[in-house]
Amino acid sequence: MNRRNAYFGASSFVLTIITVMNIACSNCASIKGDKSKQSLDFEQAKLKSDTLSVIIIPSIDNTWGYQILINEKPFIFQSSIPGLPGNTGFSNQKDAEKVANLVVAKIRRGEMPPTITIEELKELNVL
Repeated sequence: MNRRNAYFGASSFVLTIITVMNIACSNCASIKGDKSKQSLDFEQAKLKSDTLSVIIIPSIDNTWGYQILINEKPFIFQSSIPGLPGNTGFSNQKDAEKVANLVVAKIRRGEMPPTITIEELKELNVL
């Protein structure tokens, strides 16, 4: 067998393997997708009965962040203002608490991850 035939034989073998893997993975994804949705529904229902609490924490340069606990276990640790570049936290504890309470409300509604937008920060008068 010459080099050209060996190359095309090897490349067709690789393509066959890739095709089989793609088909197998797409089947797994559809099955997993159904389970993920069921799991998500369960998690949302479970969160409604869980205890969510907020702890305001000190951050760098005399600023503030927050920690969200679910059933007294750390879930989110946010030492900086979400959605903004850098590591600086909120200028006061009240602003950190406002945003943390919004995050808790989003978690309760099943919004995961509970992202915070610049617009929301403005609505809360944090920015």
